[in-house]
Amino acid sequence: MSLPLFLQGLGSVGVFASRAFLPAFVTALLLRFGPQIPWLAHYGLLPQVRDVPTWFTADAALVVLGLLAALELVAERLPEARDVLA
Repeated sequence: MSLPLFLQGLGSVGVFASRAFLPAFVTALLLRFGPQIPWLAHYGLLPQVRDVPTWFTADAALVVLGLLAALELVAERLPEARDVLA
């Protein structure tokens, strides 16, 4: 399974369907910290995701994706945040 296919599958879930950055942030977190979570590592889904660029799970990428995901969630309530994302 490739990274774009994993992102597309996660993005099609109802919670993530109208978001752009939240699925990418969750995917990066899962790929970075998922093997350390026993119940998640038990299912064996994450090792099947191949060709993940190293920058995608780097600290800086996690911070930027986290900020953009938070801004995306806040944009529902604040018009100023909506303007920043637009």
